[in-house]
Amino acid sequence: MKIAAFSWAVVACGVANVACAAIVYVDPPDVTLNWSLTPTGFDLNSDARVDLELLAFAPSNDGRNIAYGPDGGGVRIDPGLGINQLPYAAALEPGTPIDASGPWQRVATLGFYPEFGPHTGHWISTGPRMLALRFPSADGEHFGWVRVSADPWQIVLHDFGYESEAGAPITAGAVPGPGGAGVLVAVSVLGGARRRRRG
Repeated sequence: MKIAAFSWAVVACGVANVACAAIVYVDPPDVTLNWSLTPTGFDLNSDARVDLELLAFAPSNDGRNIAYGPDGGGVRIDPGLGINQLPYAAALEPGTPIDASGPWQRVATLGFYPEFGPHTGHWISTGPRMLALRFPSADGEHFGWVRVSADPWQIVLHDFGYESEAGAPITAGAVPGPGGAGVLVAVSVLGGARRRRRG
């Protein structure tokens, strides 16, 4: 499994050498995942654990999935939709609360592309959308969001954010704002690197 690593340091909230809870936002160069039989893992908080897996072209009996599977956490799902025995990940509007309330699913799909018919799914070819994510860390479970695009051939990861305090809720699309904790971002994605100051 390939692992894309992200790393950053939280800037203190106005006091030298004092860390604080904050929304951590990362905007790496887009990561494009094409058809593969091996998922790509992402360590979102640089703790040497895979927090998110994305897989384009998961094989099936009668079509192709654009699949999503968090390694140790879960994705908030749309309970009203399901296809090929996998539920759909909910496509969230900006500002949607993300917390312990469900439903949560460990593996979900972004779309389904039958061999002999039109694609199905509210993620496919609609542009970037956000899914809810929860993932474990040494200090507990964290909530976050991930923005991706999907079509019948690939998934593109655009950016993501999560709450640095375990158990703290976040809203979809939330980023550090004025007066909040700044975040110094050093991103390494599949060999590329970029530094950006947030906050």
